[in-house]
Amino acid sequence: ALIGTGQVRLGPQPNPESLVAIRDVVRRAIDTNQPIPVLTPWGSRKPQNGASLDIAEIGALKQLACIQDRVLPHHAPGVRLILRIEDASGYYLFGDERGSRAAIDAYSQDFQRLVHILGLDFIEPVLETALFDPRAYAESTDEVVPTMEQYLAETDAFGFEGWQERASRKRLQ
Repeated sequence: ALIGTGQVRLGPQPNPESLVAIRDVVRRAIDTNQPIPVLTPWGSRKPQNGASLDIAEIGALKQLACIQDRVLPHHAPGVRLILRIEDASGYYLFGDERGSRAAIDAYSQDFQRLVHILGLDFIEPVLETALFDPRAYAESTDEVVPTMEQYLAETDAFGFEGWQERASRKRLQ
């Protein structure tokens, strides 16, 4: 019910290691008769700066509601979907674009309202900025970005052979 089939899931099934981890989370929720916790990242804005919510968000929320509908017959507490709205990430990624911060804030607030209006009480939208300080996030991200960019440039230029031995990969690790 959680993994779905090719009829409802875009992309491949999770790898075996991920399936083991998923089963552990599901087993704990069933053993304690609690909703199955699911954490899902959610973007900070539409691709066009300032664009509002549209049918894409409604369609995505409908798909999440379908997960709840598939789980409930097998596990009465259902699921608890925590959607981490990436507002701090958005501030970092799009901060230099004019009006971006206001667009991120408006999108985040509108999305939270939409979840409430649709009565999706099993979904909890959570802003990243409620979890940590955006400045601290930016500072720690600034530290890793140059190394990440170097690693990506190296793998683009030389492929993945020997990737474990690259200095940039070792610094990332």
